Amino acid sequence: MSSNMRREDKKRRREKRQSKGDRAGDRVDDLIKMLDRAENTPPPATFPGGCDPSVSRPDALKFEFSQWLSRSSGSDLMRRFERNIKHGLLCFVPEIDHWAMEEFFWHGAANDSWQPIDAFLTAHGDRFPPAAREQIKLWKQAKIGCYEVGACADDLISLRERDPLTMQPVGDWVRAIALNIGGVNAYASQKGSVSVTYLAPWAPEQNIYCAMGYGMGMPANDCASAAVLVQGMRNIKAVAVPLPFRTGKVALQQCLEKWLQRDWFTWMKEHVRCPFPALVTLPERGQRILTIDDWVTQTAEEAERIGLHFCAAITPEEVGVLGGTTLIPLDFAGSTATALAEYQAFRIITDNLMQRGRR
Repeated sequence: MSSNMRREDKKRRREKRQSKGDRAGDRVDDLIKMLDRAENTPPPATFPGGCDPSVSRPDALKFEFSQWLSRSSGSDLMRRFERNIKHGLLCFVPEIDHWAMEEFFWHGAANDSWQPIDAFLTAHGDRFPPAAREQIKLWKQAKIGCYEVGACADDLISLRERDPLTMQPVGDWVRAIALNIGGVNAYASQKGSVSVTYLAPWAPEQNIYCAMGYGMGMPANDCASAAVLVQGMRNIKAVAVPLPFRTGKVALQQCLEKWLQRDWFTWMKEHVRCPFPALVTLPERGQRILTIDDWVTQTAEEAERIGLHFCAAITPEEVGVLGGTTLIPLDFAGSTATALAEYQAFRIITDNLMQRGRR
């Protein structure tokens, strides 16, 4: 490599590090602003629906539960669960480790019988009377979703679930307490937006639910990206499996050797099932969820020459052609998502190798 090329390479690496530093700084600034807002948001006067004084402050109870869990015998299981998800199909989702922790709080690890809520109640013996224990166990029914934010009144926030793919309402309005900093008061200024969070029953006889605390707010007309997280976490057994090529350099090299020998067109035809929903980014239109209807690429020769392409109706009158590397499939239950993840990883690696070869 010539001196000029080395200087250019160093410059690119320096600019990349600077870009990462800028993004990290932006995240810190956003976090500080969020904490400032939370600090200035008073908690609600009450948390309605608690059946006993021992559960009158469920926000404090969740904090205690999370602290206990970090020191319990399940802490290693939780860290392994987080690591698996970070190396799985949702690895690109911002703060996926935090979402993994929230998932573990309420449901434990996929394919493991150790249940955090049950273990917490067992460890605390007779501290909670039977009715309170049963109320805490309702948290095991927490469901991640997109919830439209309504009016805040009487220390309760109104929430209505929306389908993550269509954003159409799929249920009735319910009233809920909230375990986040500021409780339901933090939602008061968000009417009309969508909260992506976990929601569980709290006092079913009073139609009171419990927003579990961790979440994010989004504009109601710009929630397409949330579908990846919600659909993925609702298929936890699929997304909590590490993809081999993301677990280390040796595994990646082994996968690359296999990929270089693969007939990608035939293999993908066997593993990708059309139609399927996918998150796509359309130039000047932003992110949309589209149904990928069928293949455009029809032969192995075409796949070799132009890559794998699919078609989808963008509007009733417009059909778009989309490259396989641009799709984020939302069908996690089958083989489609894993197959496209492998294809995209292969294309990224080979493109990088080709660019290096040109320098």
